Amino acid sequence: MVITKAFRLCILFFQFIEDSPYLSTMSLISQLGAIANLWAGITVVLIVEIIEFLYKLLFQGVETVQNRETPAAREKVPLDRY
Repeated sequence: MVITKAFRLCILFFQFIEDSPYLSTMSLISQLGAIANLWAGITVVLIVEIIEFLYKLLFQGVETVQNRETPAAREKVPLDRY
């Protein structure tokens, strides 16, 4: 059986690969808590913005429509002219 020199070099040079976790358990829990806190904060801000939008749309929009004047009322022009 003939063993080439390259094959012998491949057998002689090997390396040990050690498997280790990238994050520790405490670090993983900390990261998950930070993400959950971020999502909770965004959710609260979004809900407040939606409530503010609906308030402005319903209450201030109704006031604007009720207080709006027609062009004839602004110019003090009789309505029979139109």
